[in-house]
Amino acid sequence: LMKVNCNVEIKYGETEADGETPILIDIHGDDLGVLIGRRTETLNALQYVLALIISKQATKWVQVIVDVEGYRNRRDRQLRLLARRMAEQAIRTGKRQILEPMSAAERRIIHLELRENNKVVTESIGEEPNRKISIILKK
Repeated sequence: LMKVNCNVEIKYGETEADGETPILIDIHGDDLGVLIGRRTETLNALQYVLALIISKQATKWVQVIVDVEGYRNRRDRQLRLLARRMAEQAIRTGKRQILEPMSAAERRIIHLELRENNKVVTESIGEEPNRKISIILKK
């Protein structure tokens, strides 16, 4: 319906500790930025709608992860690098570092990346959809 020329690969992910197995949908093609959208909004919306449709058919909640040309892995690496860089800046300057607004999933990546860092703490601040992460030097 979106008139996007692409190939879609669907497979099951690894079964998680709770026994649930996510469905992984990987989309490949040229010029697929329209599927990602600004701040991943379109991709997240597509993922949510697909999860609703599939869950209704399965009569239980099914986790669906949609990726476009490996975008989620690239973004994950970028966020982890950003987290470490901003933590270093907080340590170096002693000042709180506030990141750009992010989705809950992206904020989670930042929190997880810095949870082992014994020099800083992270906290989510603000209201959706403009919730941000603050990186603070530990006292």
